[in-house]
Amino acid sequence: MLQQWNVKKLYVKYFDVDWDEESQQPLPVAMLRVQDHAFFKQVEIVPTVFITNLCIARINSSQCLMLARQILQLIQKLDAQQEGRSVKEIQIDCDWTVLTRARYFSILEELQKLDTIHTFSVTLRLHQVKYASVTGIPPVKRAMLMCYNMGNLKNIETRNSIIDPAEFSKYIGKLDAYPLLLDVALPLFSWHVLYRRGKYAGLLREFDSGKLGLAAQKKDNRFTLLKDTSLAQFDFLKGDELRFEESSYADIMKVTQLLQPRLGGNARTVALYHLDPLILNKYPSNEIENIFRSLR
Repeated sequence: MLQQWNVKKLYVKYFDVDWDEESQQPLPVAMLRVQDHAFFKQVEIVPTVFITNLCIARINSSQCLMLARQILQLIQKLDAQQEGRSVKEIQIDCDWTVLTRARYFSILEELQKLDTIHTFSVTLRLHQVKYASVTGIPPVKRAMLMCYNMGNLKNIETRNSIIDPAEFSKYIGKLDAYPLLLDVALPLFSWHVLYRRGKYAGLLREFDSGKLGLAAQKKDNRFTLLKDTSLAQFDFLKGDELRFEESSYADIMKVTQLLQPRLGGNARTVALYHLDPLILNKYPSNEIENIFRSLR
């Protein structure tokens, strides 16, 4: 599939950085394990590190330099396992807020002082664009706009929290004035949102609601359980409600049409989230090609 679509770059999460309550310090979790080193040499890899907002909130300003050093050291350690491959860009992913902005931006500045060879980019949520005057502009040259997770997931009235063109249009009014070069990430994934007694109760991934059969009543993208049911290791109660959310081709293309006139003519990367055969097989090849071309 990567060869067919002429994909030259993969954003690969190397690890998360989270706050460890027991040791009262930031620690890496969910570290990357590479089984196919030869494959990694065929495309450009962008190491991506996700830092939880909780972690940023718990550290003090004096710990920012140390955390930046630790992040770079671990990236270099994981890179050393992939001989013969050079890294050009490193991406830092964090859903920072007004309260964590100063420390997060300080970490970004320290990373670039410690490493002047690589380009550092960041991920950018839609709310961080709409409220840029409050959330601030990250001190980097490039950002990846994440065009998904744009609705209120926990609100039972939400139609589709992953992607909704009408909701998307509310965030991009000032996008053409954003001062960073913008790459774009578009969604391909789907999930079910579970509500119990009218309240959010969790996400179900890789769940086939069609197998509920007569145990649920379907209306549009919602399923209401008519009796207590167990399916695929999930236990449902009578009255539970499931909302199926997906990234439809039609919605993706509507979002790119809204986005195109606000991005300007700068060369950019279009990334699809995420690389998974089960997800990709849901889309005909021509649809994936059209999505890639839509913003170029």
